[in-house]
Amino acid sequence: MKPQTVWTLFGTATALTTGVLVRQTMKRTSRRYGFEPPLNPDDPDVRWRDALAWGACSGMLVGMARILGWRMGSEAMKRARRHPKGQRVLSRFED
Repeated sequence: MKPQTVWTLFGTATALTTGVLVRQTMKRTSRRYGFEPPLNPDDPDVRWRDALAWGACSGMLVGMARILGWRMGSEAMKRARRHPKGQRVLSRFED
């Protein structure tokens, strides 16, 4: 694989993982404090205010987590390229 393809796969995996972890953490935290996150905003029992607040907060936090995931993945790839063992591992994927 090309080095760019390896980075794309690795970066996407870290971004998705951090996004899922943040979303699950948000759900657990909100339930702990007595707020049930709206699963379906189209449900008539969900108030507009709750749906919009949940959407804004989750969108912002998941977006930030994805950016952090990409950055952490980028730093990990840079460190791997500087270290001899990391270079050997990456060379297996980049052939």
